[in-house]
Amino acid sequence: MTSRLATALLLLVAAVFAMPQPGYAAARTFASLTITPASTNVTAGGTVAANVALGTKVSSGTTASGAVILYVGTISPPDPSITIGINPNSYTIGTSATNNSTLTVSTTPGTPVNTYTIYVVGSTNPSAGGNLSSPITNTYTLTVASASANKFSMTMSPSSTNVFRGVATNVSATVHFVDYSAAVSDNVTNSVTVSPVGQGVTAGLNSIYAPITNNFGQTNLVLTISAAANATAGVRPFRHDPDDHRNQRPP
Repeated sequence: MTSRLATALLLLVAAVFAMPQPGYAAARTFASLTITPASTNVTAGGTVAANVALGTKVSSGTTASGAVILYVGTISPPDPSITIGINPNSYTIGTSATNNSTLTVSTTPGTPVNTYTIYVVGSTNPSAGGNLSSPITNTYTLTVASASANKFSMTMSPSSTNVFRGVATNVSATVHFVDYSAAVSDNVTNSVTVSPVGQGVTAGLNSIYAPITNNFGQTNLVLTISAAANATAGVRPFRHDPDDHRNQRPP
């Protein structure tokens, strides 16, 4: 009796494993979601736009296609003064195709100074005729500057270098300026000091004037440093003094 029962159970298990199993098709995917430009700057109170291009693949069996929607998943950090729109945010797309939309981001004068990351999502809409697929995501970076700020930044690249003693050497660095003012545009007047002096090292700029324009205008100067063969060994700090004389024009 026990042997017959065991045989019956084995046959039942074998029958279960022999039953056809349901098939699961791989999720369809988009080919690409690109945002151009991928990042930008804006003064608080301004509006910027970018192009959002959604692409599908050639194969109708693996690509997402049909009715699709575009939307903003999140913005980090969140801020209620930033409004975002995508137009068009829904359409029908075929295979091996690319459709373009416009991403518009608006700020207010009170939008906090910060760098924000906006996550844009493309997905099919099965209820409107799109095939079931995996969503695709890309990011857009927005840097907001204060509308009331009357300032500029200055960076130097490289910020340091080495030369050999006993060999007369010239090296150079790029001085980069960015104007964060919403309204003021003109020239920044610059000077360079080598410390300590009289050690065989001199430095100068290709121009003492750096013309910059409001709303993130940028310009570069070239700092040239000359070390004589008999220069004293040691570290030489260079003090680059920008004077905010943006109402002064070069003679």
